[in-house]
Amino acid sequence: GINAEYMGHFLSVYFFSISSMSEASLSEFEDQCVHVFDHSTQTYDQQQRVLDGLLRVFENAKSALLQDQATVAGTLEQLLSAVSASQQESSQLFTTHTQELTRLGKGLDSTLRPMELYQAGWAPDPGVCHQIIQDHFYRMGAFEAAQLLQAEAGVATPSPAYMYKEMHAIIDSLTAKQLQPALDWCTQYSAQEMSNAQRSRLADLTFALHKLQIISMLEKGEREPVVQYLRAHMSTQHYTHAHSREIHRLMGGVLWTGRLAESPYKDLLSPQLWVDVACVFTSVACAALGLPKDSHLAVTVCAGYLALPTLTMYTALRTRLKGLQCDLQMPDFGGELQFHSTFSCPVVQQASTPTNPPMLLPCQHVLSQAAVHSLVKGSRLKCPYCPSEFTPAQCLQLHL
Repeated sequence: GINAEYMGHFLSVYFFSISSMSEASLSEFEDQCVHVFDHSTQTYDQQQRVLDGLLRVFENAKSALLQDQATVAGTLEQLLSAVSASQQESSQLFTTHTQELTRLGKGLDSTLRPMELYQAGWAPDPGVCHQIIQDHFYRMGAFEAAQLLQAEAGVATPSPAYMYKEMHAIIDSLTAKQLQPALDWCTQYSAQEMSNAQRSRLADLTFALHKLQIISMLEKGEREPVVQYLRAHMSTQHYTHAHSREIHRLMGGVLWTGRLAESPYKDLLSPQLWVDVACVFTSVACAALGLPKDSHLAVTVCAGYLALPTLTMYTALRTRLKGLQCDLQMPDFGGELQFHSTFSCPVVQQASTPTNPPMLLPCQHVLSQAAVHSLVKGSRLKCPYCPSEFTPAQCLQLHL
């Protein structure tokens, strides 16, 4: 089962402390984990050997009694001695293994140092954390783990499992190289109302599925069915315009039916194509369900991994400066983790924040609030990009 309290504690300690580890300490801790894993494997093998030896003793004793080659009293004494020796050896193995685990736990506590990265008096809501973890389990298809977490943690508003089951059933079929369930889903979903961007994304997914279907037929040597399939499914205007090169390559592959691995088109047999289409399907299916592409936990961990070095430095500076103002400049998370518009001030070279928002000047140039204040001389300021002059009150705050 899943111990929800342990999971929450582990996640909070791990993800908020991993940045404080040096490369050497991280490597040392990794070596300890490998050592404990190897020792666990050896302990299991040794325990199995002890049990197998004890079982052979009982079988030999039974055979000797049936053949009248030993007395009952002597056999029982022999069995008692064998059980006692096996118990002692098994107990010693268990004790050694427990000591290894305890040593690993102490190493974890000494290596991962907790950091106070949030304000005093505030802490993450355990209920929200448990729900986010449960939602991540559902997104990964770990339905049993999600249900165990719900039962042990008492999640108040559990995520609906039915939203994910059909999606993961189709992903499993794609893993098994069965395309029809995904094609049927695309046909059903295409009848719903959606934006032009979603419809274009669905069309690209459908094309990728048809492409894999044709490649599978080429592998089997089905030339005439491939030609008919191309005419039936690849003649739409969207496909011929957006995927003309890929269609031409598929038509060229028809000449190598049954011999695709020996052809100039052997890259069509790459297993990565199946992985890519599963990722695209997941993205389209999540959009159809009104869900983000990635789970909240995955986004949080990824952003936390990028931000923790900066937060660690900020925490150290805040302690050292003892209450003095210290601006926090977060790193660039990249497009994948950017969910709203951002503005970087060309004067102070910093991204805008709630306490330092972008300001629209009367001349239509945009600077940060901090830059506007730094440019004020007397009661007026001059735009650094044009000759315009105005008062700070004439600047308007922009809301991103």
